[in-house]
Amino acid sequence: MKKDNFISVGLILNREAEIEQIEKLHALLYGKYNYFEILLLNYEIDTKDYLNLLKRLNNLRILELSSYVDIEIAHSTIIENCIGDYCAIIDVSHDSIEDLENMLEHAETHDVVIGKREKKVQSFFESITSKTFYKTISLFTGIKIDSMYSDFFVINRKVINFITKNEDRVKFLKLLKFNNGFLKYEYTYMPLGKKSNQRTFLENVNFTIDVLVNYSHRLIRMATILSLSASIVNLFYMAYILGVFILKDDVAEGWTSSNLYNSTVYFVLFLVLAVLGEYIRMIIQNQKNAPMYEIVDEKSSVALFSDKKNIDKE
Repeated sequence: MKKDNFISVGLILNREAEIEQIEKLHALLYGKYNYFEILLLNYEIDTKDYLNLLKRLNNLRILELSSYVDIEIAHSTIIENCIGDYCAIIDVSHDSIEDLENMLEHAETHDVVIGKREKKVQSFFESITSKTFYKTISLFTGIKIDSMYSDFFVINRKVINFITKNEDRVKFLKLLKFNNGFLKYEYTYMPLGKKSNQRTFLENVNFTIDVLVNYSHRLIRMATILSLSASIVNLFYMAYILGVFILKDDVAEGWTSSNLYNSTVYFVLFLVLAVLGEYIRMIIQNQKNAPMYEIVDEKSSVALFSDKKNIDKE
């Protein structure tokens, strides 16, 4: 018997995505669900062959983008345009359709089902850069994300709404999905092959910087601490200059005044930078309009009805 859950499955079209795999995905959804859609996002290939699929298969949508976008933005586009109660992202050359079927089962009792790879199909250099990326994110955001997590996931409407409300131009979906108290399930699986959508090394560097600046205030706090430390060092140096001037008789002419001037200027400069850094941090924090907390679920045993009436007897 088919289920009434409305399932949206999205994937990025590329040269690795074969029509046969999309047909297999459609057959799975058609056999298990009364309501579903498949979203094909394209920004780099000719979709002439895929247009024929629209004539043969129902519940298929092709979203054309005007230009290349980052993988995270591509996935966000699929999430924002899906209409299902559940949204799944899959890379058909990297992820198994059978694994998707199992993940959809777990999604009925969890907010997020994330694919956790048993082994990454990567070169040694890619493995090193991946571990460095996640260590850096953990250091500056305080959030630990398993490097074995993939972009293969299923989320429910609660998480979809949360992501679509987020207006950051830089989006890192793993942070958005896992850092907000959603009920998560880790689905362990073995990838079929290499990911078809991968960033270059320079794109990874740029993305890391964007994520750190967008999601972490620790960078600007670190700059504030460095500026404050430099101002304190200059303050001590001013005391040292005055001590030398008072205690020594053979001080070179002009040494005291020039060094005292320079250290005073640097003290004021770094102190102002520290103050400005803190104000900038607060402006950025307030500009996001992020709530101090978010209630994602509530369980209660409060009784709404009572036999006792709050009416005084005459």
